[in-house]
Amino acid sequence: MLFIIIISAILVLIVLLTICIKRDNFEDLEYKEIKNLYGKGTLYWPKINEFMEKNWPNTIDFDKEIKLDFYEYCLKLPKNSGIIDCGAHIGDLSIPVAKALADSGREDIVLYAIDPSDYKCEFIRKVADYNQIKNIKIINCGLSDKYEKLCAEEKSDNNSGGTRWNSKIGKECTIFDTIDNLIKNNKINHTIRAIQLDVEMHELKALNGISNFDNIEYLSVECHMNTEVAIKLSSSVNNFIKLKNFKFSKRINANNVYTK
Repeated sequence: MLFIIIISAILVLIVLLTICIKRDNFEDLEYKEIKNLYGKGTLYWPKINEFMEKNWPNTIDFDKEIKLDFYEYCLKLPKNSGIIDCGAHIGDLSIPVAKALADSGREDIVLYAIDPSDYKCEFIRKVADYNQIKNIKIINCGLSDKYEKLCAEEKSDNNSGGTRWNSKIGKECTIFDTIDNLIKNNKINHTIRAIQLDVEMHELKALNGISNFDNIEYLSVECHMNTEVAIKLSSSVNNFIKLKNFKFSKRINANNVYTK
């Protein structure tokens, strides 16, 4: 019995040390100054390291057209608006767009970077701090139509940006919640005007977690059309959004953009 207790304690210690070592790697990030593709000025983006290699996409130019459309629309929003980027992945949209808004004189617009991975959220936080970005808030959770615990599906490649969270058992599990609850619990404390949603087949549930769309005027939602299941889901998302008085504006890569 004592032997089992000792072995268990050692295993727990190894896990904790492993986590600490991974976290320390973020302190050692090397940055390069690059042109911000979505507005004025530059920003510091980490040089490709082991973490970024395992978490593709990892450059700010991925899906450039989607990010640029989101940024350009947000520039026109009322003062002190809130905007959401979910799933924020490693901040390849959140960081450059928040920085571009601030550099364009719109630091009053606060970007909420929402992602279910605590490790990715920590990475976003480090990069945002390095760039001294003040108009970003990071929320570690997923979006759904109810409060629930979900786990990430195992992936065989490095495209963690395409991770699906719908399993009840897994190595990485986290809390999913509604936007309504995040507002109620003061995790979101700005009027949300625009949302960019890339949540890997969880889009309809995330949208169902919003009871009031009155102040939201822009939605950019990933809607894949590559499988029968994806097409069916995209049709349901499209119908749901139109019932909320949005009009289809355009399709950019895999995203449908809706405005009022």
